[in-house]
Amino acid sequence: MLLNTHPTKTTNNESGISNDSKKRFAIKTSKRAFYAWIAYQTIKGLITTTFIWIPLIYYYLTH
Repeated sequence: MLLNTHPTKTTNNESGISNDSKKRFAIKTSKRAFYAWIAYQTIKGLITTTFIWIPLIYYYLTH
């Protein structure tokens, strides 16, 4: 008995979309979500630094 080591494109009977295109879609959207999360964390960090830490440090050093 030989094992087939080459993946074949199979389609989902319900939607007719190949598993390969589903995988590419998942990778593409996960990359997009990751970069959106990085942008969110950057903006959140800048806002926190600007409005919380800098005033606290300023207050601490001047009083």
